This record gives sequence, structure tokens and C-alpha cells, in this order.
Amino acid sequence: MEMAFSEISLVVFTAIAPAGAVGYIVMALVARFSHDAKAGERSDRFLVIPLLLALVGLIASATHLGTPANALYVITGLGRSPLSNEVASAAAFLALGGAYWILAFPYRQRTAPKTVLLALSVAAALAFVHFVSRAYAVESIVTWNNPIAPLTQWACAIAAGAMTALTGLRAARFPVGRGLAVVLIVVSAGAALACACLLAAEQQIVSGMRTVTTNAADMTPLLMAQIAAFVILAAIGIVCACVDERRRTGKTIEGHGKAAGTVCVSDAGKTKESFDDQSREGAAGKAANTEPPEASPRTLTLPVIAVLFLLAACFVVRFAFYAMYMTAGV
Repeated sequence: MEMAFSEISLVVFTAIAPAGAVGYIVMALVARFSHDAKAGERSDRFLVIPLLLALVGLIASATHLGTPANALYVITGLGRSPLSNEVASAAAFLALGGAYWILAFPYRQRTAPKTVLLALSVAAALAFVHFVSRAYAVESIVTWNNPIAPLTQWACAIAAGAMTALTGLRAARFPVGRGLAVVLIVVSAGAALACACLLAAEQQIVSGMRTVTTNAADMTPLLMAQIAAFVILAAIGIVCACVDERRRTGKTIEGHGKAAGTVCVSDAGKTKESFDDQSREGAAGKAANTEPPEASPRTLTLPVIAVLFLLAACFVVRFAFYAMYMTAGV
């Protein structure tokens, strides 16, 4: 436990920054391949949401350095130190992602330079999550050096990242169809379920480890509590997302029902029906040229809550991971 509290800044970093990276990837690719150019432009501008999430995590990790002078050790360790690679990849992702986001304002068209920068930023985001997942595979720390630990990091990043992307798209007023929303929710739920299974497998691996003075089986109650807390928090987040999507789908169906109800067929009033059809066509034309309404705090409440609960679930996983610190020699 003392290890987890002393490394709380790294717990925050590894919990939220990878989620921001995955959220960035999903939002950027959805916008890039969207047939609605204006919606894609709005989505690009709201990439600031996952970028800020990753930036907050990186700032939290910077407090672990103690003094700014220690940052020099990060630079000198590039290529040979897993922690240096982790921090450097985070900086590269934020630099490339930030540059792409800035270009979304003056250059709205999908130009070749923007496409190249998008590809580089997505590659940097993937590299960042990879280096984070591998940074703690240290042979001297037996409880961390197992094949399950990197997979749990990826599962957490995907679970929270997919939900972050969905919330970002909602905030950008991107036309998230039911199909896309369901896919992102299912991906988030599937990753959370996979993470729970991986944690159970990790518990079996770690419980059999022991050193001269320490028995890892003593950590089993902590691991079981970790799994339970993760499942509860993740489930609440997924349910919030499902309720939000259900409400939005219900409103859409209700709106279509009202529109259909205004069409009246009368044998004696064909002239009036024709006039009404023309009026509806004119109104539809105006609506098509109108920007979608601003996303209000009320419409984003449940999506934001869903993200917060999934990030909290990831925090629990990372906290317990650091709490399972046990070296080979002690």
C-alpha cells in the first residue's frame, strides 16, 4: 500500500493518459472517414478533450521527478530506459496531436499535410500506450513482471478511451448514429470485461509468488477487492452510457413519429396536402442548412459521468498494481 501512495502521481498518469491516447485515435479516425465534412471539422476541434486528458496525466507524472533537473535523466535514458521511452512517447504524442488539433482551425480542408500529421499522431498514440504497458516489466519486481500486466493496461485504455471518444463526439455535435454509439459502448464494455478476466488470471499468477520474507498470497484480498471495485465502477459507467443512448434513440423515434403524424391524407383536400408537402420540403431544406444545436451540459451529463466512472475503474486497477510491489530479493 505504501508503494501505491508514494507513486500516486504515476497511478494517475497510467490510468488517464493512455485513455486519452485511445480516445484521440478513435475521434480522429471517425472524423477523418466521416462523409459529413463539417461534422468532421467540429470533431477535429474537440480533439482537445482527449489531448487534455493525456496532458493532465503527463503533468501528474512530472511531479514524480521531484525537481525539473531530474528531467535530464529522462532524456539521457532514451532507448535503454523503459520509463524514459514512456515519457518521451507521451511528449511525442502530445506534440503531434496538438499540432494536428491546431491545424484544424485555419485549415479545414482534408489536405495531404494534415493527413500525414494525423497518421503520425495516431502512430505516436499507439506507441505511447505500448511503452506505458511495457514500462514496468522489470525482472527484479516479480509481481509486475508477468504477461498479464501489459494486457490489463491496454484493456483499461480501450475501455475508458472508447467512452472518452464517444463523449468527445457528443460534445462536438458529431452525428453519432446508433450504430457507431453501440459499437463504442460494446467495445468499452468488452474491454472492461476482458480486463476483469485478466485481473482474475493475474491474481492466480501472483498468488503463487513468494520470496524469502514475503508471500504474495498475502496480497490476494487486495486483488479480489480490486477486481470487485473495478467491475462495479466500470458497470456503472457502461450503464450510464446505455441509458444516455436509449434516451437519445427514444427522442429520435418520437421526433420521427410526430413528423409522420403531420401528414394527412384526404380525398377532398389534395390541394392542401400538396401545399403542406411543399412547406415541409422548404422547412427540411432550411433545417439541412442549419448547424446542429450546441451541446448543453444537460445532454452531456450522462456521457461525462460514464467517462469518470471508467477512469475511476482504471485508477483502481493501477493503484492495486503499484500496491503489489514485491522485489525478487526481499
